[in-house]
Amino acid sequence: MTEVKEGHFVMIGDFIAGAEEYVYEDPSRIHEIDGKLYASISGKIHIDPVKRTINVENDKIESREVKPGDLVVGQVEFMRRYTVGLRIYIINDRHIFDGSLYGNIHISNISKQYTEKVEEAYKKTDIVRARVVEQWNDEFELTTDAPDLGVISCSCNICGTTMKRTGRRNVECPFCGNKGLRKLSDDFLSE
Repeated sequence: MTEVKEGHFVMIGDFIAGAEEYVYEDPSRIHEIDGKLYASISGKIHIDPVKRTINVENDKIESREVKPGDLVVGQVEFMRRYTVGLRIYIINDRHIFDGSLYGNIHISNISKQYTEKVEEAYKKTDIVRARVVEQWNDEFELTTDAPDLGVISCSCNICGTTMKRTGRRNVECPFCGNKGLRKLSDDFLSE
């Protein structure tokens, strides 16, 4: 096991350090098992070298901090007949470690061009950049109807290989040849 350092990102259950090295105050963030400290939440390590304390920091973004016009990045988690559901992980370049915020893209907000079915634009697990239109309770209405919005990365649903752009809306798997349609952003990430 390797000791983590200041600023390192840890997930729940990751080893942090030996219990004799640091004091921790919040068992909801760090817990001890057999003289070893483990992360109770995901986040970044913060060490105070003077006090010899250690903590896991997670700047949870509350839904009230998100406003119309904000850019979000999320993963397609579910698809319905007329909407696509995104689990949001980034808001305005700020990471959300717990993925506790959700947004929906209505079929009418996918593109300026007519979209008959949501499956023509998105597939489950696609990584999508969108803009917040408004908030409804704990979820957000999103849009991807601008050139810089849409799928920024996607994987083949057959073999899992990262898809390559082959046209304005077309993607193809370089490994198995699977083809598909997406609402691609101008800067679609393709390796």
